Amino acid sequence: LKTFQRLSPDEIQFVELRFFEKMSFKEVAAVYSITENNAKVRMYRLINKMKKLMLDLKTKQGDFDLSLPKQDSQHG
Repeated sequence: LKTFQRLSPDEIQFVELRFFEKMSFKEVAAVYSITENNAKVRMYRLINKMKKLMLDLKTKQGDFDLSLPKQDSQHG
């Protein structure tokens, strides 16, 4: 994804640890020698950065849809 190409290696690792390795904020904080609260703030800022990057790509490409899929009223 182009969004990940615009993140620093450290930011990518942070996201990987939290979401792909399924580490808790406490565990991620220990890896980075930061507080658990700082890890939460950092993740919040990274998520916002990724949203902005995706919106920038959407604006440039015009075909990138960030909306959630609509649920079928018959199935849920």
